[in-house]
Amino acid sequence: MKLKVNDSNPGQVSVEHDPALRSEVRDDNQREYLVELGPFQPRLPCFPTNPDIPQGKQNRFSPRWYDEYPHLEYSVEKDAVFCFVCSLFDDTPSKEKADPSWKTTGVRKWHKMKSVGKSKQGKLVQHFSSQSHKASLGAYCHFLQRTKHIDIQLDKEKKAAQIQEAQDLEYNRQIILILLDIAKTLARQALPFRSDSNEDDTTRDEEHTDRLSVVLRYVSATGKPTERLLDLSKTKDKTGIGQAQDILSTIKRCGLNTDSLCFQSYDFAAAMSGEFNGAQENLSELVGRQIPYIPCQAHHCNTVIEHSCNASAIVREMFEILQALYVFFTSSTKRFQPLKDEITENCLMLRNLSKTR
Repeated sequence: MKLKVNDSNPGQVSVEHDPALRSEVRDDNQREYLVELGPFQPRLPCFPTNPDIPQGKQNRFSPRWYDEYPHLEYSVEKDAVFCFVCSLFDDTPSKEKADPSWKTTGVRKWHKMKSVGKSKQGKLVQHFSSQSHKASLGAYCHFLQRTKHIDIQLDKEKKAAQIQEAQDLEYNRQIILILLDIAKTLARQALPFRSDSNEDDTTRDEEHTDRLSVVLRYVSATGKPTERLLDLSKTKDKTGIGQAQDILSTIKRCGLNTDSLCFQSYDFAAAMSGEFNGAQENLSELVGRQIPYIPCQAHHCNTVIEHSCNASAIVREMFEILQALYVFFTSSTKRFQPLKDEITENCLMLRNLSKTR
């Protein structure tokens, strides 16, 4: 395994995991990388033999030595063993007494690795009990504590961010619950959700003034239903009585007889369709007789469709995306013109989301 870094950065060089191929470790970045990897301890199906060792003696590496000496490394490249901590931390006061082969050339005299009785120590015991190895091991442990301290600090910052995120989520959840309670209360009492519902009975023009549309529907002499727009007048009084007075004024101004009024129809705004103070009730009082009221079926159907769409998250998100696309393209002529050029004739066009109730 090899860590590849930019050679232009003097603080980082390539580092091999195999100790025989590993260059001299010169900075903490390399040490931290190798410490994370750990000693190079491959477990081959069969380790090669050393032909220089006489027959009948230990002539190959034994993977059982990994368990006895955790910092022991084996190089597949050179068929030799190295010391992991000594190769990483060789700048110790006892380095002059150390055997350099454990960190440079490697040791491969397999028949001399293990001790023979108490009087003749093997190379493994000699090295791993030496003062130079203990000094390198102390530097290794100190390095672990220092890097662990940095990790703990980073972990504390991460935990603090997670705690803050959890607090924000709980705060937002409480806000949503409050909004839901408000929505339920307004819906239960048939109150407007924003501003005054009476503002929705008229249409605002470019001058930001409200206009009242008065449409007359009648049956011709041939029995054909016909509609005519009588007036599109500015309105200042948007109460039920004000709307009724404007409608009656338009009818009289057009020279029509109020006795011919058979029915009246409005949208569902309280100022228009209200049973007690709406325009439909006030118009009947102004005329002096009861004029039957018929709810506008177009608004009624549109309301059914609107609530049906809102009941489905998929449909609701689809309309939100379409509206966002419409705003994105139509807010800039530079964006809208390429779209218009790409759209073929008689195909579907992006439309603004209808605000009609």
